[in-house]
Amino acid sequence: MASIDELKSRVDLHDLAGKLGLVRPHGQSNYRSPLHPDKKPSLSINVDCGKWKDHLSGKSGAFLDLVMYT
Repeated sequence: MASIDELKSRVDLHDLAGKLGLVRPHGQSNYRSPLHPDKKPSLSINVDCGKWKDHLSGKSGAFLDLVMYT
């Protein structure tokens, strides 16, 4: 069985975001938040550290947290 750290290294957060239905309008780097209307996309993904953050709500985390957030 894979550990959480192994899973974190295997999961592509941008791929996961797409599968969860998150949208990056017009090729922007950030995604629209799934929980509130965004005039400017507020959810960013940092692939270097394997984390995401919704800058309006302040919520952040790893891949499993993103699944629960959406």
